[in-house]
Amino acid sequence: MTFARYAAYLKQRQELAQHLLKLGVAAPRVLPDERLGLLLARWQGAGAPGGEAGLAAALPMYMASLPGGAGFVLSLEQEDVFAGLDCVFAGLNARDELAPAMAEALAPLRVVLARLALAGADPFAQGAEPGRALLEFCLRVGRGWDELAGRRADELKQRLGQCALALALKPELAEADCAAALGELAQYLAEFNRAVAALEQRLVSMERAQVRQQDARLYVAQLVGGALAGRALPESLLLFLSEVWGKYLHTVFLRDGLDSEAWLSAVAEVGKLADMVDESVAEEQRREYAARSFTVLGRVREAVESIHHNPSVVARCFEDMEGLVLARMAGAEHGLALSAAPDECLEAAPPPVGLAVDGDALRRVRALRVGDWLSISLGGQRLRAKLADKDAAHGQLFLVNYSGLKVGKREFAELAAEFERGEAWLLARLPVFETRAAAVEEGCQARLNAAKRELIQALRLREQERAKAMAEELAAEERRQAEVRAEAEAEARALASARARERAYQDSLAEVQALQAGAWVELPDASGKRVQAKLALIMASTRKLVFVDRRGLRLAEITQEALARLLTEDGAAVLQAGVAFESTLATLVQQRRDHLSEKQP
Repeated sequence: MTFARYAAYLKQRQELAQHLLKLGVAAPRVLPDERLGLLLARWQGAGAPGGEAGLAAALPMYMASLPGGAGFVLSLEQEDVFAGLDCVFAGLNARDELAPAMAEALAPLRVVLARLALAGADPFAQGAEPGRALLEFCLRVGRGWDELAGRRADELKQRLGQCALALALKPELAEADCAAALGELAQYLAEFNRAVAALEQRLVSMERAQVRQQDARLYVAQLVGGALAGRALPESLLLFLSEVWGKYLHTVFLRDGLDSEAWLSAVAEVGKLADMVDESVAEEQRREYAARSFTVLGRVREAVESIHHNPSVVARCFEDMEGLVLARMAGAEHGLALSAAPDECLEAAPPPVGLAVDGDALRRVRALRVGDWLSISLGGQRLRAKLADKDAAHGQLFLVNYSGLKVGKREFAELAAEFERGEAWLLARLPVFETRAAAVEEGCQARLNAAKRELIQALRLREQERAKAMAEELAAEERRQAEVRAEAEAEARALASARARERAYQDSLAEVQALQAGAWVELPDASGKRVQAKLALIMASTRKLVFVDRRGLRLAEITQEALARLLTEDGAAVLQAGVAFESTLATLVQQRRDHLSEKQP
């Protein structure tokens, strides 16, 4: 996980903030970024609290203490920046990645990164941003520093702290200032590292020489012990082989190596010197070995002169050996007392330490690389040590401090046991930004989830309100539509009724117009009862109808339209339409004609 994901989180957080502001959920009163950047510089100059409080917690309290600063809060973007930086700097002391004194010296860099972030730079993005590059450079430099690193290391720590504080107090801070400071520190560190590397190289060379000498002594002791094992030899020969010949073999081992002709020849002579006085060897071979021994002794005498030795002991050894050789060449017995080879000559060189141990801790130790920083315990005190040399053949690690001085030496198995017990561990190789990315993302994700829940709640509330308003609007629309439909139906019914009444009226009017004198109808009287009336007369001028009762008394005078309405409204009824006079006369005339025509022949 990288801080690219944190950058994506910031983008989502800004989008959420915009949605919340649109919904009216939050309307914070915040300081502009420019003013907040100047406030950070002023806060740092006044002695800002260290890494425990954090910018996100301590800065609002500082703002509230200023005149007119009460009521201001940090914006969502500002809170995100400060929270991310607090997560990064909170991890500086985790597992001894940075000493407390060094962390305190680099604390102003948090203010530097915050001001750059407020100005538009992104200290969490991937790449070589000057602010982030400066912090990671200081962390790499200070990772192995401790209080026991020496005076020159203290000067470097002070240089880093002064640079961080100078940048934090700048009235106007830009990325170019960080880039310039980074270049000056890199140049200073390069000079520091050259001196430390030269010292480390000398110490490593000396340590390798000591290991090689120890290997040579053990190997020579094993070789000489194997050649003399089980033999009874004169004491002078034993003394010569241990004091003179052993040092000679040690010199050949270091100077020429195991594959050289000088080494192979010197090793062969060890057995021949022993065979020269061994009774189990044939006499001729013993004399032959004795004859060759003068040449060998002369070569060894020349070689031993350049080796540190005890002159009196070496001179006595050569004197006894020459007398022994002369006696063997003459075939006479040496007459010296025989002694068995001491047990220490038979001891073999011990195997390399730690190579037989197995386990996860040992695999971690073997995976260490030169230049790795370790946190170890030495004499009850916690130290940071760098792996300056790794001897896999002997299972040994050579450790130095920040100034390049030797701290100690560890066997593979010894350091693996410390790893298992938690007394030693590897300091982080990656920059603290990447090692703290998980913690930053966890905290930021929690805040993002809270903001999302707040947004979702606001959206749900707004959706509920909108759904309620839509439901009310739909209900009102349905009621309006129902009213419109009812009105339309009423109008339709009224129109149909009117049309029906009109048709009935027209039918009634036609029926009234067809009435003839003598027609009988039922008309309502004043009490509402129906009375039978006879149409006595139809006035030609007004077309009014005159009705009489059965006694011939005038009963009513009404127009055709009024009678038609009475018929329509069921207030009157036509009983008999009556017969017109002309029709009757025409009928009689026609009947008479028909009768007369039948009588004619």
